[in-house]
Amino acid sequence: MKETTVRSMLLAVVHASCKIASSRMDSNATNENSTASPNCTSAVHPYLTVIEQIRYASILSITIGIPGNILAFAVWIRPRMRNSSGVYMAVLAVTQTLVLACRLAYDSNFWWNSELLQNQIMCPLFPVVFYALQYLDTLLYIAFTVERYISVCHPLKRTILCTVERSIRVSICLTFVALVTASMQAYFWTYDEENGCDIRKEVVSGDTYYFWNIWSISTDFLFFFLVPFAVLALNILVIRAVKQSRKRFSGVDSQRINNNEKLVNNTRPLLYVSFYFIILTLPVSIVYVTVTLFKTGSYECVIQENDTIWNRYFIYHLVRQCVETVSLLHYALNFYIYMVLGETFRNEFNMMMCGTFSSRKYSTHSK
Repeated sequence: MKETTVRSMLLAVVHASCKIASSRMDSNATNENSTASPNCTSAVHPYLTVIEQIRYASILSITIGIPGNILAFAVWIRPRMRNSSGVYMAVLAVTQTLVLACRLAYDSNFWWNSELLQNQIMCPLFPVVFYALQYLDTLLYIAFTVERYISVCHPLKRTILCTVERSIRVSICLTFVALVTASMQAYFWTYDEENGCDIRKEVVSGDTYYFWNIWSISTDFLFFFLVPFAVLALNILVIRAVKQSRKRFSGVDSQRINNNEKLVNNTRPLLYVSFYFIILTLPVSIVYVTVTLFKTGSYECVIQENDTIWNRYFIYHLVRQCVETVSLLHYALNFYIYMVLGETFRNEFNMMMCGTFSSRKYSTHSK
């Protein structure tokens, strides 16, 4: 892969970027050793080593995230949890599990040379799947936030608009939108024996604003910047409506108060999950759209530590790697947020686990 692919095809952009930079540096050092400037003292910038070490933190998110998401899915599909919000949360759990699995496959390919993507099928297919899953993740957040907004702010329309059947249809439509948007990646990425899995030359020809760059920044801005802001705006409206409803029902009968409190209790953990998504997504959006501001230095000699251009480049990617590593947690911790803040979810999980252990105990005794 070439240095023009500094912006990653996927969530972990800096992984590929650092490997590209490192290989290009080593190649130039070998080919131009006889003409290199005497003050080119370091073949590998110290920041590059730090960036490469940070990647191991993503293993933590994958390790705790995949089991947690599987358990969350098992709870959300139980009969008592199978409401309109539960459909979105079940699909979200599956989506986030697949995102973490794809991230593991991506890291295995670029850091541990598994050659998983180095063929004519997986090279264009993998970016489509990985991008589509990330797009679907953000769209599901806006979907269940809208559903909560309708339930709280327009309760009379809840029985019509917030149904299980409608949630299933919306989830299918969002999946289609995510796949169609991500399908462009199948054109961007191509495989050949010489360069391996690489960006198609036609889409990166020109200066800073070549087609691939414009498409990537535009879609990132839409899905990872505008969508989180829309989620934030709707959450603010939901919080205001919850406060007003508590005042409105303060003097009415206990049955209506109990119904209102049940709605509030079901809404609270979803609000926390939404805010958690916003906090961890917006910083990634910022570093994504600022990628063109940081250029690589000259390849005429080996990188030196006091080179201003290369220092800015690697500082940017160091910050970016830290932001992306932390943001990966938003795919991993939803189950634990549900368990801490969602009483209904926690009770259902306990019932599920008790039922599982009881069934095993009965099966053991029957034998």
